[in-house]
Amino acid sequence: MAKAEKSWQKNGKSSSNGHVQAVSDSKAEIVFSTNNDSGFSLDAGIEVWGDTLDNWVTTRPVWNQHSYHITNVGELGEIPVNEAPNWSTPEDKPYNSYRRNSQGSADFCAPDLVPFDLEASYRDCPKTELCVWVANQGCLGVGPGVKVTFYEESLGVIGAGVTKAAIVAGAAEQVCVTPDVDLDQASVWAVVDDDGMMMGALNECAEENNLTAPIPVCLIPK
Repeated sequence: MAKAEKSWQKNGKSSSNGHVQAVSDSKAEIVFSTNNDSGFSLDAGIEVWGDTLDNWVTTRPVWNQHSYHITNVGELGEIPVNEAPNWSTPEDKPYNSYRRNSQGSADFCAPDLVPFDLEASYRDCPKTELCVWVANQGCLGVGPGVKVTFYEESLGVIGAGVTKAAIVAGAAEQVCVTPDVDLDQASVWAVVDDDGMMMGALNECAEENNLTAPIPVCLIPK
């Protein structure tokens, strides 16, 4: 999406609307307030907007006042007795900001899920169990329930599984499925973070490394 492209719009009226902060999960949300001071009949109140997949960047979980500037409040809401100057804190990379939050050191950190070591059990051919490892090469972990879909060259989707545990950066988990179809002289591959229509739910460092190379399954020896 181009920077100037508008993806969504909502009308509202307030003298101070649209603050970005984290509600409770350290991921950014937008807290939006409206009122009827101008005489327009709008839906006055407070709304919290966020990404349904929780893919927005990390940020501080506090925004305590209209003139918020990071150094005026701690992350637990505590007010410093002697406030550090925003324009020179921290020394190596000062915030030098006003009404803008901080994303911290992991501002653009993301997971990078890569499938590897796809293998098939040949003992019960043409019925076979397929297993693949899912590694997280990124710098941000993912929760359980990441979908892994298995494909066959002529049959399309032949099975799907999900990860059972969180995969932190540098960790891996094996996912196994037993397709309901017979695999006879088949060519099979796996795709991680795939809903069966080649669509993923996660924003990753790299999206092009989510599938394995095909492997032959249940070949008849010559």
